Amino acid sequence: MEDPRAPAVRARAVQDALGQLDVFESGATEAARRLIPPKSLQLIDASSATDWIPTAHDWHVPAAIVEVLGARADAYFRSVLTRQLEASLLRSTWSATQRLLGISPAALFYAVPLGWPIIYRDFCSIRIHPHQARAAALRMSQVAPDVFEHPAYLTSFKGFFGGFLDVCKREGEVELTAEPDAATIDITVRWT
Repeated sequence: MEDPRAPAVRARAVQDALGQLDVFESGATEAARRLIPPKSLQLIDASSATDWIPTAHDWHVPAAIVEVLGARADAYFRSVLTRQLEASLLRSTWSATQRLLGISPAALFYAVPLGWPIIYRDFCSIRIHPHQARAAALRMSQVAPDVFEHPAYLTSFKGFFGGFLDVCKREGEVELTAEPDAATIDITVRWT
């Protein structure tokens, strides 16, 4: 039996990440599905939108996406964020952020502690650093070991935060530094 408090990802986010691949590159969904073990794929497909997919099954999805798309995986994960903000799971958080803080990468960073637990369970603790004129940063601490064991998670996180630039129509860059021994990940987004 699976540990009910193991790090996990909301099923809708996993299903969308896998199901939207063909919008990015024709045939990519089927190619990625072939790389995912049948037991994991069955759990993902059978889950309701609000169920949790433990990392023991979920990690196969970002790993398959990275394998199929290669260097283009970062751009794909960026594009997924835009669709997630418009979907039911994050729509209310995104609407509230826009009303209260406006639309900027810094505003999106301040919304992360609200939106992150909707998608990720027991992955990490998040602390937002005070933003600068054209930069925002956060630290993930107590990061679940699974994240470091499966580096495609780091690619997906970098893409996710890069999506902040796309949503806000800004040019910029994302820096991700992972320290597995300290169980931390630092992410900084800079924009022009």
